[in-house]
Amino acid sequence: MDFLKALRKDGKHVEETMLYDHAGLKVDLSARRIWVRNKEVHLSPLQYAFLAELVRHAGSVVTHQELIDSVWVGREDITADLMRVFVFQIRHKIEEDPPKPQLLKTEAGVGYWVESPAKLALTGS
Repeated sequence: MDFLKALRKDGKHVEETMLYDHAGLKVDLSARRIWVRNKEVHLSPLQYAFLAELVRHAGSVVTHQELIDSVWVGREDITADLMRVFVFQIRHKIEEDPPKPQLLKTEAGVGYWVESPAKLALTGS
């Protein structure tokens, strides 16, 4: 699910907070924090950027090329095979059973996705 910009009555943008909470995975994009089954998980900055990109588009497949363009900006050496290894590392940090992922899913030959939660909170401050 893409971000929506909140507008104040005077037409100015306000800062938004997006909290993804689904199936034991909780991602607070404004605080840059992740919890799995109520335990905080620490990802590298690149791993976080990858997962955050999927959360921003929850419910939709993000293609390999879209991920390369948004996470590995300017890198031309990233291949689907390298991305597969990268996803393997993230899954070992967030999945209960990494070989049978329930959180970070693969669309074979296309890209990756996370499910759209029943409720995705977007609040303005």
